[in-house]
Amino acid sequence: MGHSRLWRGILFVMLCAALASACRSADEAQSPAPAAPTAAAPATPPPTSAEVEGVERSIGPPLSAESKRVREELGDASSGIQRGCISGDCENGSGVYVYRDGEAYSGNFRERKRQGNGILRYSNGEFYEGAFQNDQRHGIGRYDFQNGDIYVGEFTDGRMQGLGAYLFADGVEYQGRFDGNGDSGEGTIVGDEHNRNCSVENRVLSCRN
Repeated sequence: MGHSRLWRGILFVMLCAALASACRSADEAQSPAPAAPTAAAPATPPPTSAEVEGVERSIGPPLSAESKRVREELGDASSGIQRGCISGDCENGSGVYVYRDGEAYSGNFRERKRQGNGILRYSNGEFYEGAFQNDQRHGIGRYDFQNGDIYVGEFTDGRMQGLGAYLFADGVEYQGRFDGNGDSGEGTIVGDEHNRNCSVENRVLSCRN
């Protein structure tokens, strides 16, 4: 199965899961409210098909030319001496911001917080590319580890959590549900003719016959 078809399928499944979750939330909303309800923050709407296709084009391996360019610029900015907002509008717009610890971000801001789409380079050279909400990774995104592993999938409040795919540096691809910031999960290996049940613990893969 080609990588483009694989990632399209993964993101389609993730979209369906998000829509199903929204439907369940709607059913729960019809239940009788408690005597003293607590105001809840508005739920993040599920991604549209157009948004999913956009994510696939921008973050599904291999990287786009634009993504490579931005990552190189963030690397240069991180190794420089300038800190703070070095270009654009880092309050309510699009800009590039370099943090004191060497992390560098290029993307959208709202009220000086990362909000919308962007690319974040960590001080150890790892990258996150995708959706942000209230300054945290939230939505569909891609994380590139130092060792060459790649995670593409759902993020919740800054953590790798939900449906996703994990591409190990040796080429093995795992699809499933992740928890604990990607440290654990249950799923299957792409192309496994035995269709074994597999799991990830501390980002180490194991499969059962």
